[in-house]
Amino acid sequence: MYRELLIGDSGVFGSAYFDKFKNNFSIIGINRSNWSKLIDNSVGEENEIACINRFLKSMKISRVVYAAQHSDYRSTDSNNLRMLYEVNSSNLKKILLASRDLDINVTTFSSGSVYVPKQGPIEESDNLKNPMQVNAYEASKLHGELLANTLIQADRLITLRPFFLFGPSQKSQALIPNLRHRVLNGQEVILQGNHGMELNPIFVDDAVAIVGKLHDMNAQGTFNLAGSRVVSIEELAMCIGRAMNKPPQFTYVSGTPLKLIAGIGKVLSYTGTHGFIDLETSISKTI
Repeated sequence: MYRELLIGDSGVFGSAYFDKFKNNFSIIGINRSNWSKLIDNSVGEENEIACINRFLKSMKISRVVYAAQHSDYRSTDSNNLRMLYEVNSSNLKKILLASRDLDINVTTFSSGSVYVPKQGPIEESDNLKNPMQVNAYEASKLHGELLANTLIQADRLITLRPFFLFGPSQKSQALIPNLRHRVLNGQEVILQGNHGMELNPIFVDDAVAIVGKLHDMNAQGTFNLAGSRVVSIEELAMCIGRAMNKPPQFTYVSGTPLKLIAGIGKVLSYTGTHGFIDLETSISKTI
């Protein structure tokens, strides 16, 4: 029987992925509240890895999907930084070490924020940021990629770099929930230049469908996860405002707006044409 272990089943992506595929194959969901199920209350990294390894063997896991995300990734509080490292690096390393000798496929989530920004579409082969010049979140994601590439055979590894993934019940630190909060409460949305930053966000249902196709294709490598439509922050806020029947309040400042637009040609070359849910529908489902 094909069975997956889904780490982060209560998050935006994990919960949608579980709901989409729970009737297609066996999925075991793990989150912060039941992590002890994997480590059996053992103490010490080596003991925890051994416990996870036994769990993977006993449950005959075919693929691990590591979609765990620490919600408060902006805070620099020392306890928050500890949790950030634990989720994005420490626990990931334990899963990878427990999986590497079992011929288990692994899917991990990094972030589009690891790239050096540029004016055109960002491709998977483009430069990554200098690890010495990044924030704690970006550093933890770069470290996670390094761990996965070092510990897992290339033909069993998928690394996903999502760009502004959004969906229902997302934490307020993320872009679209933050914009929703500002529009709802009449707070200003600051735009650099005429329209603000340009991006191509992806709705969680589209992301789940694409990842499922990658798994079906036994894909390997690194893939951007992003939408097909490029929008500005201004356009995004106006779309949110229409959904809530409340016009956003904009403040325009001088400067050249950033572009964080992901190239998605590589992922579509594996999955084929994907009918993306239109922005207005996805925003309505989110807010």
